[in-house]
Amino acid sequence: MKNFAQDGRRLPLNPAVWYRGWTAGVLMCVPMTVVQFGTARRLERLFEKRERGPEGSAADADAEAISVKHTTLSPAARFAAAWLAGAASGACIQPLDVMMTQQQKFGGSLIETARRIANTEIKNRGGSIGARTRGFALFARGAWLTVAREAFYSCGYLASVPSLREARPDLPLAACAVASGLGAAVLTQPLDTVKTVMQSNLVQPRDDAAVSDVRRAAPAGGRGAERLGGLGYGATAAALVNEGGVLSLWRGLVPRGARIVGATFILSLVNERAGEAIVSWRGDER
Repeated sequence: MKNFAQDGRRLPLNPAVWYRGWTAGVLMCVPMTVVQFGTARRLERLFEKRERGPEGSAADADAEAISVKHTTLSPAARFAAAWLAGAASGACIQPLDVMMTQQQKFGGSLIETARRIANTEIKNRGGSIGARTRGFALFARGAWLTVAREAFYSCGYLASVPSLREARPDLPLAACAVASGLGAAVLTQPLDTVKTVMQSNLVQPRDDAAVSDVRRAAPAGGRGAERLGGLGYGATAAALVNEGGVLSLWRGLVPRGARIVGATFILSLVNERAGEAIVSWRGDER
């Protein structure tokens, strides 16, 4: 729903179309979440302030001669760790993000979509005369926006929710997740909208060299923003604003906001429970 709204297409009534790109989405979200959790944890440990505590009791001495007291991570360090972790995950998922977006518009299997993109050559609009982008370079289409989107999104559940929980222990996790998820969705929506339009429309309208490859299958829900195909970051954003005003950058906010709020709650719950479980396991081992 988000991608159809952002690209200016109508959502078909056929439910099978709604699940296009499901495999690519799973293959994208699993490593994305792993990288975000793992990298954030590593960075938090680097940023964390440690101070030597008093020597442990005799019972504790067998496990650890000197106990280490962990101070609370500062909000700035926590947000920095989350931001960097999200950026790293964005770089990892970029090719799959392009394929999922293309699948949702044109259909086809994941392998067919990858082959079609790899065999495509487009003329760069706004660049040097005759400059062309070939094949695998198209998998990097909108890459900087993917990195930025994931960087700020990760700050929602990895930094904002824990910070709110510490500042307001009386607030339930669900309330913190809703507030953080909505904030992340509104903040990153323009990045995601421009990225989606760029990835949905790889080919400029009259680029004859790519017509047979990219437009062989009729796009679901109409051509959408095909007229903006081949434009760069700034040109795509400017074209959207010129045609629909600034609010056009927030197209698809409702479905994407619902998704992010749900994801923020689930991942925040996992984050808390997993942390508690790890502490418990370590205590049992000692």
